[in-house]
Amino acid sequence: RGLEGAEDLAAGSQKLSLLVSLVKDLSSEGHRTLIFSQSVRMLDIIEECFKETDGLKSLRIDGSHSDVERQYQIDLFNSDERYKAFLLSTKVGGFGITLTGASRVVIYDPSWNPAEDSQAVDRAFRIGQQKNVIVYRMITSGTVEEKMYEKQVYKDGLRRTVVEAKNQQRYFSSNDLKRLLTLGAPGECELLRRLEAEQDLLGDG
Repeated sequence: RGLEGAEDLAAGSQKLSLLVSLVKDLSSEGHRTLIFSQSVRMLDIIEECFKETDGLKSLRIDGSHSDVERQYQIDLFNSDERYKAFLLSTKVGGFGITLTGASRVVIYDPSWNPAEDSQAVDRAFRIGQQKNVIVYRMITSGTVEEKMYEKQVYKDGLRRTVVEAKNQQRYFSSNDLKRLLTLGAPGECELLRRLEAEQDLLGDG
């Protein structure tokens, strides 16, 4: 897809650099990884970074691939352990796909619809999976991403949301949207603070 300077992009993005390091570490431990992103452009960048990283051979499907192409890539990944990562757009990768060749899942950016993230994660939790599956969600603190994920955690979005867009309930109220656009102090992660506080309470109990 012709992107240049992928290494510079990775060096300039702590999140992208962390993803590359994470997948390398997981690969060295014998794990293969599914990586989901909302953005096809972001998949382009990740793909180029992996091409420039030794040992990170990857496959990919998004909305531009035909059903035949998708199934070929899926079968290849499930059968060939040389491929350490599979890059997928969240909308395309969330339906009708079985990828039990991977035991790790990375949600690179959260969806506005939490059901889409859940369906994406389910690609690895399928019949035939013989390993424990661990999911990583990459959330940049102090950004809209944090607020989106906080909404998923605390507002029971999966129960309120259905797959069919025509029947989908409004997920964010006006107050929710206002909070999404009100960022905290630099370096502050409100969601992490709340989760740690709840963990402390559970530990005390």
